[in-house]
Formats: sequence, C-alpha cells, structure tokens
Amino acid sequence: MTLQFFNRSRLRWLILTLVVCALSTSCNEGNESPDGPVVYTAGRFTGLHAFQAVYWKDQQMVALSPDAIGNSAQALNIFVNGTDVYVAGFEEKDNGWRRAVYWKNGVATYLTDGQHYAIATWITISGEDVYVSGYESDGANLVAKYWKNSSEVKLTDGTTDASAHTIIISGSDVYVSGQESVAGGARAMYWKNGIKVDVDPGNLKFRPISMFVHGTDVYIAGVEMNEEIGTAIYWKNGTYTKLTDGTRMAGAHSIFVDGTDVFVAGYEYGQVFERTNAKYWKNGVPVSLSPSAKETSAQSICLHNGDIYVACVETANGAAARAMYWKNESAVTLGNNSSANHIFVVE
Repeated sequence: MTLQFFNRSRLRWLILTLVVCALSTSCNEGNESPDGPVVYTAGRFTGLHAFQAVYWKDQQMVALSPDAIGNSAQALNIFVNGTDVYVAGFEEKDNGWRRAVYWKNGVATYLTDGQHYAIATWITISGEDVYVSGYESDGANLVAKYWKNSSEVKLTDGTTDASAHTIIISGSDVYVSGQESVAGGARAMYWKNGIKVDVDPGNLKFRPISMFVHGTDVYIAGVEMNEEIGTAIYWKNGTYTKLTDGTRMAGAHSIFVDGTDVFVAGYEYGQVFERTNAKYWKNGVPVSLSPSAKETSAQSICLHNGDIYVACVETANGAAARAMYWKNESAVTLGNNSSANHIFVVE
C-alpha cells in the first residue's frame, strides 16, 4: 500500500488526538441525577502488562479491558444515555492489528473481525440507534466508515486512504467528519447522509480533528501544518479562524458551540519552558489551563450549566502521564499512569 499522507506512525498519532467533545449532547441535560452533575471521562490506564481502556465516573475508574499480556486497548470517546454508558475505542493484539470496538455498560461489541487494522473513533446515540464512526483497512487502503447498530456504512471506496473522526446526528441527518489522502497531502471533508462535502479542496495542509454541528452551521477544528509548525485553527461554513500565529507548534483538538460562543480546546508550545501548554480559546481569546513548567494538552471540551469542562493529559519533568480534567479554574486529578481522551457531563 502506498501512503501519501497516512503513514502508520502518523495515523496512530492522529487517532490518539481525535478524542474530542464536539457535539452539544456531550454535556447532556437530559440525564438527571439528584446529586448534581456527573463527569464521565474516557481514556487509558497503563497497567503492569498492558494499556487498559478505562473511563472514570467522577474520579472512580472503571476498567473496560483486562491488564493482560498481548491485549492492549484504549477508550477514545464516551456517551451516556440515561443509565447506560457507551464507550468507543479499540483493542490491539500482539500482531499490532487494532480491532474496532464499543462497550455498553462494560460489555464489548466488536465492529470488526480483527483481520485488518481498524479503530472506532466516536460514538453517539439517537433514539434506540447506536452510531459509531471509524475506519478499517481493506487490505490495501484505509476505508472511512460508520456503523449503525453494528451494520457498516462505507463512506469511501478504498482507492486511497481515508478515516472518519466524528459522527453527529442532527435531526434526521447524519454528519461524519474525516479526511482522505490525495497527491501532495490530505483533504479535509465531511459527509452529510453519505454525500461528501470538501471543506477546502485547495488546502491540503488542514488536518481536521473534531466537528460540531449547530443548527445549519458546521464547525471543524484541527491543525494547519506548514512544514513542522502547526497552527490551531477552526473552519465554519467555508471560513477559517486561526487561533495561533503559526510561530510555535499548536493544535486544536476539540470544539464546542454554545449560542454565539465558540470554545476550542488544544495546546500551544510555550516560549519560556519550551513545552506544550493546555489551553482553550473562547471566541478566539486564549485561556491557559496549567503552569508552563508542565507538559500538558487539552483533549476535549464541553459546557454544562454554564461551567466549562476540559479533559487534559499532563506530564512533569519526564514523569508518567496523568489524566485530569478542569472545571472552570479548578483541576481534578483522575489518576497517574493514565490519559484522559474525552469528557461527557450529565446532570
């Protein structure tokens, strides 16, 4: 297989940053708790023998996969519907192949047979239907697809590598964001009910990470690459908004829209300590979430009852990763030797 943009190491880096909180239901007011908001965070824990797919309910960790040799896994996205907890991700075997999977209340449903490399990137529920976005190799190239109740819907034909990152249901419409490799780079796109919409056919430097649909408006956040420097950026209905100036490495991982306010979470390389700093932007104005002496990245953002929640990964002086989230200006530690990929808040 000839990879024009998606070499394996680059692809794995990309998918591990796709864990985002890009739709309004990620902070859902329809699930009521007498004790106030409950924070769910999907991620990964480093066990003695393997990476484990996990999620946290508030600060209580729930393991979805065993700490067993030859059985690594990771949880990339989480959705809570009533009393049911849905988590999308992948399992990885000794041969390096990844198998797309989602868990409902801890019980795994495999979307692929493990014969080819595959990842489930995002999960959402609409009525009684379970939608999962992702991609799978057909033995030659990667095919962007989604699954509705475990039945696959292919979005590309496999003539070139492609991936699907986020899936959103808005009314009767199904939106899926992703990208497809072309000569000289990759083209950002989304599909509405299976029909492809190119974000910007002439821009092969924009790497889409997350999507948000607000009414008739489509927002896509990501990174615009210029050689080795990335600019945090988002796109709305054909117009780009740059969040950083392109002089230091930066990226946008997650986007959330509340009324006229646009929130984007990501990171930017610091000037003093020369480390990545987690931050979010509200209408283009940056808010730093951590001291510059720590290596941090904001992975996912959402709003709930006026409060801002941001899932982050943090390291300090070479120490192991620490999963955490911020609620407004207060940090909450989830655990060491772990990473937080996606956050979902219910009442």
